[in-house]
Amino acid sequence: EAILLNQLMRNGVSIIPGKASFVDEHTLEVKSPARLSDQLSADYIVLATGSRPRRPKSVPFDDKRILDSSSILKLSRLPNQLTIIGGGVIACEFATMFALLDIEVSIVDSHAQLLAYLDADITSILVEHMENMGIQLHMSTTVTAVENMGDNVLVRTQRNEEILGSHMLYAIGRIPNFEELLLENINLEAEDAGWILVDANYKTKIDHIYVIGDLAGRPSLASTAMEQGRRVIGHAYNHSFKSIETPLPMAIYTIPELSYTGPTERELKQNNVDYIVGNASYEETARGQIIGDIKGHLKLLIDRQSRKVLGAHIIGESASELIHLGQLVIG
Repeated sequence: EAILLNQLMRNGVSIIPGKASFVDEHTLEVKSPARLSDQLSADYIVLATGSRPRRPKSVPFDDKRILDSSSILKLSRLPNQLTIIGGGVIACEFATMFALLDIEVSIVDSHAQLLAYLDADITSILVEHMENMGIQLHMSTTVTAVENMGDNVLVRTQRNEEILGSHMLYAIGRIPNFEELLLENINLEAEDAGWILVDANYKTKIDHIYVIGDLAGRPSLASTAMEQGRRVIGHAYNHSFKSIETPLPMAIYTIPELSYTGPTERELKQNNVDYIVGNASYEETARGQIIGDIKGHLKLLIDRQSRKVLGAHIIGESASELIHLGQLVIG
């Protein structure tokens, strides 16, 4: 954080601590921690307020044994057993990390498949890795009750299963931070459970107000948010600005890593695209054998007629560092 602050200050960026809310379309009221308020006006406004873990009232969070994705980072001792509620990105990342630390991990999720929006072939390889790590998957079922029993946490499911663990991580969704912005003062709405609707340039329906990062929805990554910020500034101050017409890459830091850019097979079929599939295994390359990753896999989706690469999907060591090559080819 200190490095980031130094970088901002070095580039002449004013940092004003406080909570901001709209007064009108060009003016924000900022209330400082000391409850002093000031007003700031600007030609352009970029909203990048991020998000926070979802904490439903039905879950008895104590941030000691019943945790969210923020409080779990503050544990002073590793759990003996960890029950994870959810089957999305955060759930899978924590599950693989803790499983490799010899911790018993169970996942409970209402969906039939983990990370259901990813390419099915890539997800199946991840599931195989997770099962080999000893992760217990309880899919297509919901949690009916969570009980804090002092030294343990009991999770009951719709199938009448009772899963006992020393700790529980609730990892179903995040909530965008928009409430205190008072969007109603400028007739701007947060749709779809809090995300603000934007166009291809991350511009809202108000021409000079932009949204980036978690508040703009998926992919909700720091790296993509930085690229969104570059595109926003380019568009705001140079109306002839054209961003690179490629889909932003997505990385999931499970073990092994996943990454992709472009559509999945499911999406291509839905859009009646005539495509072919190319598959390659890390095992077939010298580098894959040298690093010992024989299960790593690359999948390319290619337009049958034009032979253009439409999508790239990777699972394996350094997947997040390789996906930009697929993005480059697509572009």
